[in-house]
Amino acid sequence: MKLTPHFMFDSRAKEALAFYTSALNGKIEVVYTYKDCEADLPENFDKKNLDRVMYSAFSFGENNIVAICDMCPGSEEKEGNTVFMDLELKAEKVKPIFDALSENGKILCPISKTSWTEQFGCVIDKFGICWNIMQEETK
Repeated sequence: MKLTPHFMFDSRAKEALAFYTSALNGKIEVVYTYKDCEADLPENFDKKNLDRVMYSAFSFGENNIVAICDMCPGSEEKEGNTVFMDLELKAEKVKPIFDALSENGKILCPISKTSWTEQFGCVIDKFGICWNIMQEETK
């Protein structure tokens, strides 16, 4: 099981990624825009948002990873920025943990197959914490 802090910005993810990577003497590991994952987007996705960051990650120090993205276009606007958690699990643990965190919460994206993992779902738990729950990569 791996837990990754994930910072979400309102269309400033590229700027934040550059800032934090520089400030923490880090290394950019990956950057995906919505355009890179266009096959996974809903039909009504506004194409003007394709250059926004869907997911990025940088590493620094010993085994520290931080993920950064832009808010999903059309999502609820919030004051300031949002922090949420990326939880990577073995395949058989994805659904039970997703279901447990969903209890009295709000499912934003039910578990489904995506271009980056076999199982992915997003939920806001009853305390307001947003969780991206996904299957670990098998090597």
